[in-house]
Amino acid sequence: VDNDQGWVIARYAVECLALADPVASWIGSKVPSPKINAGTSVSGCLACFATAWCVGFFMLSQELKDSYTLTVGAIACTIAEGLPFGNDNMNIPILTALAVDKLGR
Repeated sequence: VDNDQGWVIARYAVECLALADPVASWIGSKVPSPKINAGTSVSGCLACFATAWCVGFFMLSQELKDSYTLTVGAIACTIAEGLPFGNDNMNIPILTALAVDKLGR
């Protein structure tokens, strides 16, 4: 990853925290669905995934914007948001950026 793509990935990961995490919390608290753990619901996870995918679609550069990379980023964000340990404010940007950088195309 060149330096410009590194900044794009970092910005994407932070935007996932800023947008996908609150959307997941809001939808998870408003839409009844089964709980995955104490603070995570299926509806919140689906909202997190959809939001992170859309954030990637609008924010990632053309070199990084393919369905595989968008999906990897959205899955990583969703997993980080739903982890039953740690702080999702740290988990989301770190795990999302690592996944897109190492597993994305």
